[in-house]
This record gives sequence, C-alpha cells and structure tokens, in this order.
Amino acid sequence: MQVPRAGRRLIGKTRAGSTTNRPIIVNSIPKSGTHLLMQVARALPNTPYYGAFIAQTPSISLRMRTDKEICRKLSSVVPGEVVGAHLHHSEPVRETLTALNAVHLMIVRDPVDILLSEAHYLGSMNRFHRMAREFKGLGEEQRIQMALHGSKQVPSLFPEFPNRINPYLGWLRDPSVMVVRYEDINDLERRHKIVEAIVKRWYSGDDLDGEKLQSLVASCVNAINPEKSHTASRRRSSSSREKLKSHELVADLRDSLGYR
Repeated sequence: MQVPRAGRRLIGKTRAGSTTNRPIIVNSIPKSGTHLLMQVARALPNTPYYGAFIAQTPSISLRMRTDKEICRKLSSVVPGEVVGAHLHHSEPVRETLTALNAVHLMIVRDPVDILLSEAHYLGSMNRFHRMAREFKGLGEEQRIQMALHGSKQVPSLFPEFPNRINPYLGWLRDPSVMVVRYEDINDLERRHKIVEAIVKRWYSGDDLDGEKLQSLVASCVNAINPEKSHTASRRRSSSSREKLKSHELVADLRDSLGYR
C-alpha cells in the first residue's frame, strides 16, 4: 500500500494547528475492542486505511519496541490516515502524536473481560502469537490462570496481568486523548452519543451543522458490526467472571479504569 500512501503524503503532513486531514490513531489495550472503534473511524469521510497497525509488543515475537521505533513508525502516518495501535504511554510518543495533530482515540474495557477474551484468544484463535504454544491444550481455568499470572517459560515477555496493562494507563490521564468505553460503543442505546462525540472531536471545520453531524454519525453507527471482528469472541464463563472481579491482580485495574 506504499503507492497510495506516498500520493497521500504529497498533500503534506498535518502539524499542530492544522484544521484538516487529521490522522486518527485508534489506540487500545489488547482485547479491548480495537476493531469496533476502527469501524467507526474508517466510516468517516476521507480517512484512508492502509492496513497499518503499530503494536508496542508485536504478537508474533512480543519484543518490546522502543519509543524511538514507535515514533519512527508514527512519523510515516499520512494526512487523514486511520491507524490501529497498542501503544504504551510515554512522553516521546505523546509529543510525536501532538506533532502529527492526530485525533487520538483510546478504547478501554472492563479488565475482567480483557483477561477472559485474551485467555480464549491465545488458546483457540491465534496460532501465530508468541504465547499460543504455551496456551495450547490448556483447559479454560488453566488458560485464565496463565493469563493472570503470566508465562512460566518467558515471563519477561508475558508477565502477570497488571504488568501487561499498566503501561497503557497513562493515556487515561492525558487530556489530548478521547477515551471510549467498549461497553458504551457496543451498546445499541448508548453508542449514538459516543459516536457523536467522536465525530465532533474529529471534525475541525466550523460548518458542522445539525444535519451534517447526524449524517456523519449515522454513517459511523451503521458501520459498527462486532461480527466482523476477526478476533471477536463471545465465550464467557459467568462464574469465572464473578470470581475475577475481586481477584487481587484484577481489582486495582478495575479501579484504575473506572469499573468498580
């Protein structure tokens, strides 16, 4: 996809203060609903998507990318482009996003559901993930325990649950980031209000009247389809979910993310 990207770059990179063609960074903690929010961003007009996804720890290796590597990848983002991401919070990355004048959306989810989704995903859905071999063949409870306590074989790459989540939480305190709850955008009654707020954050012109706003919102809402997510999983154990809510490795995270 380098040719259309190169052509788009000829328009000129956006910088802080620009009012048009702002790139959209859809950031998230893994298994928090990235694809759902991407559907909204990609439904906005003139927001090309070239398949770019910037992960702090790519799933195939789990090697931690440095801030310099992340910033270099972000620097290749072109005007208006939609980019998915799993980015830890850091000052260099924040400064790079500010320089891009990016619309930074961050989707969060109840940590209990993140963990249950991850346990199923690593055990049943992604055989190319660095942890797939270690999760393979485990029963549901064993998968949950490994997702909680981390890898026995490579603990430095896959530490216990809070150590995988905490590096993302700094974005929640960043006023330049719009935080979206998975539970809100996945709810038929609540998603319209959330999508409207996203459209207003993205649209930088002064001609957003009620008719245009509702037209944009309708397009984005109609694009939401959880079934199209290639990593979506609806398997949930209600008994496991209730036990995890008060687990010492989960409870503090639920507080930090506002789920208590």
